[in-house]
Amino acid sequence: MLYGLLLAVLALAGCAGPSPGVVAPPAAADRVVALPSGATLKVAADWTVTTAPDGLILEDPEKQLRIDLVEVDATPGMSAAISAAWSRRRPGFARKELAASDSPGREGWDLLRWTRYETSPGEARRVSAVGVRKGPLAVVALVEGPFAAAQRRSSQIALVQDSLRPAGYVRETYQGRTPRPLDAERVAYLRAFIDRMREAADVPGMSVVLFDQRATLIDEGFGVRERGRPEPVTADSLYVIASNTKPLTTLLLARLVDEGRFGWDTPVVQVYPKFKIGDDEITRRILVKHLVCACTGLPRQDLEWLFTFKRSSPQGQLDVLATMKPTTDFGALYQYSNPLASAAGFIGARTIKPEGEIGAAYDEVIRDKVFRPLGMSRTTFSFDEALRSDHASPHSQDMSLRNVPIDMGLNHSIIPIRPAGGAWSSVRDYARYVRLELARGRLPDGSTFVSEKSLVARRVPQVRAGEHSWYGMGLWLEDVKGIRVISHGGSMFGYKSNFFFVPDIGVGGV
Repeated sequence: MLYGLLLAVLALAGCAGPSPGVVAPPAAADRVVALPSGATLKVAADWTVTTAPDGLILEDPEKQLRIDLVEVDATPGMSAAISAAWSRRRPGFARKELAASDSPGREGWDLLRWTRYETSPGEARRVSAVGVRKGPLAVVALVEGPFAAAQRRSSQIALVQDSLRPAGYVRETYQGRTPRPLDAERVAYLRAFIDRMREAADVPGMSVVLFDQRATLIDEGFGVRERGRPEPVTADSLYVIASNTKPLTTLLLARLVDEGRFGWDTPVVQVYPKFKIGDDEITRRILVKHLVCACTGLPRQDLEWLFTFKRSSPQGQLDVLATMKPTTDFGALYQYSNPLASAAGFIGARTIKPEGEIGAAYDEVIRDKVFRPLGMSRTTFSFDEALRSDHASPHSQDMSLRNVPIDMGLNHSIIPIRPAGGAWSSVRDYARYVRLELARGRLPDGSTFVSEKSLVARRVPQVRAGEHSWYGMGLWLEDVKGIRVISHGGSMFGYKSNFFFVPDIGVGGV
């Protein structure tokens, strides 16, 4: 939903060019390949490409993942087109759809449809399809392979899907276009859009803040805190913000860099000699910035903390890192690691509070260094404190696919790795942080909270995540129609949060 809001904001506001000095890393030597219709796409240099009469077959270097690009007739509808593609490449394919959805077309296509299929736990496979339509033509990408391989090479799968263009398409750009103000009429449109999409998605309640350089444009809640109860959500209602904790943790690190406690390029073992992952050589190579870059080669490995949290602790999670081994070369592929990001917060806090329980040290340091100075008085890591206050209850779909309240219990799993995703916050509180990003480290009174150098270092691309997207230090970077958008998302059981800001036009939202 936030991506739709972001596109609406950009379309209504117009855009300027990319920020001076923000340079994306050069793309790997992608190959541009063509389908029989003339549609084009990009493929990572180390993948194998085999032509077929109706499309292409792509395979990763280990021959574990396969992506079939199939051109079929779109006239019977996209669901039928996807089924026809499977029948051509996998005769007898009979997996049941687990979920499917249509989306408005982008990048020259009229419509997009994605589908995921049921697999058994023993298979541990990803089986999915994405189809796009242009007039009577459908191009379907069939993805199949071990789940671990699909996760490991998610950025290369995204490259294929992101770069698919119909023949003759010229990509639109916002560069050089004069921004239009977000006036009352446009803000009213966005407010109605938010509530309409909330109802369409069956979301009981959500809160939104949207602002530009002139004023706060939206600052309110839509819906209720809990389905079946009358209390409304507001801009002050608390939500579990999950991975949107990471930008706050890296902001803390930026302040510690300013204090000279370490540099972004300081080896972690110099800061915290006990630090260790399951590869001694990579352990020595990991710098402070690598703890939050999703670029070390460590796989996601979320099940370890999800299933052990009742008997775990922050120190226990740091110790578990010593058992985790990289599955790709250092810096080669985007792989998101919550345990490594949590280590960043705990280790940073240790430079100020070397004694005592490491989780409590982090809580105290980030409260004193980030939350209090920014006026984020509602933001907390305490579940007890949050649940006694105005908060939104978690919801998820029941058997009838209707969102209903669910138990809070599993969300406690994030507590031992809370620097990566354990904060509660409100949109009004979190917007204080986003405004700091747009102000390049300055507070509303003009004083410096963090140096611009340390702040924007977090926005330097560290690893590629898609055709026009990268991961920085706890920040998602994307060039949308030629302009740089910085954002992040967060998900826990029954909660979803997002924020974004566009440095060149001074717009941000939570």
